[in-house]
Amino acid sequence: VMDVSNNIPKKLEERRGYRRQRRSRNTRYRKPRFNNRKKEERWLAPSIRHKLHLHKRLVEEIQEILPVDDIIVEVAKFDTQKMENPEIKGKEYQHGTLHGYNIKHYLLEKFNYECIYCGAKDTPLEVEHIVPKSRGGSDRVDNLTISCHDCNQ
Repeated sequence: VMDVSNNIPKKLEERRGYRRQRRSRNTRYRKPRFNNRKKEERWLAPSIRHKLHLHKRLVEEIQEILPVDDIIVEVAKFDTQKMENPEIKGKEYQHGTLHGYNIKHYLLEKFNYECIYCGAKDTPLEVEHIVPKSRGGSDRVDNLTISCHDCNQ
């Protein structure tokens, strides 16, 4: 089973904090090192490197069970807006479903300012995930809805 780690940006931020702590120490006479640094020729961002190692490990696990002669890796970029609307072009990419809206206001208008579960109108409404983020849901608008506090619990 492939498990992609989604906390890599958080770990990078933590490492960045530790570096800043070291840099703020009183190291007056230490030789500056920032001018003699460069990235390796085949450098990959940590999140991409993690996905690469994940795929390599998966292939190695499959090779232990089954004989594998050839491995073909396809890298594809998907234009998700084009998949939803094939006629989209130019500036229309910048004017998506949320153009001119805040997410909550967009959802309130879309669902007529009422809870989608119980139909309550005069209570404070909250943005809710249809598929929770803990179960692989996203923050995309098609995974968000409006509900009252009681229905959101």
